[in-house]
Amino acid sequence: MTEQVKKTNETRKALIHLVHYIIMIALIFFIGRITPVEPLTTKGMQMLGILAGCIWGWSFIGLIGPSMIAILMLGFTEGMTVTSSLAQTVGNSTVVFMLLVFLIVQMVEDEGIPKLLVDATMKMKVFQGRPALLSGALLFVAVVLGIINMFLSIFFMWAIIYELCDRYGYKRYDAYPTIMCIGIVLMATMGLIAFPFQDNGLIIMGSYTGIVGEPMNYFHYLGSMIPIIICLVAIWTLVSKYILRIDFSKMSNVDNSHIVVEVKPRQKAAIFLVVLFVVLLMLQANLKTTIVGQVLSSPTVYIVGVVMFIIGSLWVVEGKPMMDFRTLIRGVAWESWWLTAVVMALGALLTGQDTGVSAFCVSILTPLLGGLSPWMFVVVICLAAFLMTNVCNNIVVAVCMISILLPMAPVIGFNFEAAVICVILSAHFALFTPAASGPAGLMFANKEWVALKDVYTKGVVLMGFCLVFTLTIGYLWTNLVF
Repeated sequence: MTEQVKKTNETRKALIHLVHYIIMIALIFFIGRITPVEPLTTKGMQMLGILAGCIWGWSFIGLIGPSMIAILMLGFTEGMTVTSSLAQTVGNSTVVFMLLVFLIVQMVEDEGIPKLLVDATMKMKVFQGRPALLSGALLFVAVVLGIINMFLSIFFMWAIIYELCDRYGYKRYDAYPTIMCIGIVLMATMGLIAFPFQDNGLIIMGSYTGIVGEPMNYFHYLGSMIPIIICLVAIWTLVSKYILRIDFSKMSNVDNSHIVVEVKPRQKAAIFLVVLFVVLLMLQANLKTTIVGQVLSSPTVYIVGVVMFIIGSLWVVEGKPMMDFRTLIRGVAWESWWLTAVVMALGALLTGQDTGVSAFCVSILTPLLGGLSPWMFVVVICLAAFLMTNVCNNIVVAVCMISILLPMAPVIGFNFEAAVICVILSAHFALFTPAASGPAGLMFANKEWVALKDVYTKGVVLMGFCLVFTLTIGYLWTNLVF
């Protein structure tokens, strides 16, 4: 390709981007100025305009430029300034914490920890010749790590998948890495609701207590939620292999007997740092009544990352610090970071009480649900939660649906607590738009391994099976537990 042709192509690309930027800004401007219909408010229309503009920009331009514009435009919405917009997006403690997670994951990759873990795993007899079992086990680990921190889970488990693919001949955009990358995002999200006393589960159960007037039985919650999540892991794996016919065979007939697992000094140090990181996060989340827990939790998860980075910077092994910012900064996925900053703020702002968006959705749903059978009522509510969560905050969606379920349960005659569990699960199946959730934004930003078309083909099939299972066998199981 000649230099002139390259310049022509770049000019054409710039002009196309210009057109899409104009469309994006027009969507934000015109939708935001539509006269709202109650219970929508002016701020609600402004937020919907920004959401529509973001989806257009992220789809046709990229992730960084549209995200920057969205942050700016948030500053001109009702009750906001550019300063407060920056504070709620790039200044959000969780978003800043993400930067430190990127550094830790890059350290892990630089020290060859993914390769080490793959070696150790492939040496285990239980996984030899059983790639589907191995894949399911990796998805389950994503759930466990997601309980601790969903970002840690996603980045760490993705690194494991990349190493597996490089070793056994899977290429980028092949079906196997695609379904595993998407599955890890879903299972890390499931970790947020696995326990009723941590992360999203804690917030939703707190709201449940406020709505109902008494807390849900935690043993019943765990007895219904944990088995369903384990089954979702199995469904994702089995549907991938037997329905989508995804090729697992490249890991089936490989002789791994020659593999020697040898842990080097820097690898030992890296593993120690990761374990310390996990322990500090668990202390931050679960021991807030102790002095250590109060110190760690006071500025949320940010201080955990700072403590980790200081320790890593001061710890010299084999003549080099374990964490050198100038070296590790290349591991920051800036597109993912900017997108997550916008998604986390926009999701919370969009479903705030002062926007009327949640109330508007409820007002549309309520008159449509009369005359349904108990099970069909629960199905419709869960489907509504599933659709709404892909543009709204999943916690807010779950709480709104619980508010609808409560007065209708004695009238229609369904098991209220069982329906609540299904709604919570459905509200966390947020994968199909970049604005659905922070993890979904990361998945859409992972363009090197996940193709957009696969999200809407393979991902839809897999999620469809998960949703059907939740609303049938999952619902029956929760009825037995409660």
